[in-house]
Amino acid sequence: MSRTLDMIERVDHGTPAGYNDGCKSRGGCPNHNSRKLLTCYEAARAHGRYYPLTKLELTIEITRAMVRLARRSDSVGIRDLLEAQSQDVPRGEYSVTAWPGLGAESFARPIVAAGAGSEVQP
Repeated sequence: MSRTLDMIERVDHGTPAGYNDGCKSRGGCPNHNSRKLLTCYEAARAHGRYYPLTKLELTIEITRAMVRLARRSDSVGIRDLLEAQSQDVPRGEYSVTAWPGLGAESFARPIVAAGAGSEVQP
């Protein structure tokens, strides 16, 4: 086999370690054009650019959602996202924000009195 095919098979794609192991092409990475995953080049760049991501190991796959959280310096959100990925929890069952209870509230609006005995929906 060729060196390129050997590299594609042995590298953990979407990680900074994948870039260090030889997947340096932006279009040749299997994660190219993925809406969820970063290429090895993008992962290595994000790992060095955003402080919350620099704390992660080089072998952790960095996703686009993690980069969005890192731009806001949301280390707690990144940790929650990694925990949810490791537990294989469906996306609707966890919140990646640091606000406790987000999504647990009822979306029904309370009826507020507007004046002389009339009730109006806000």
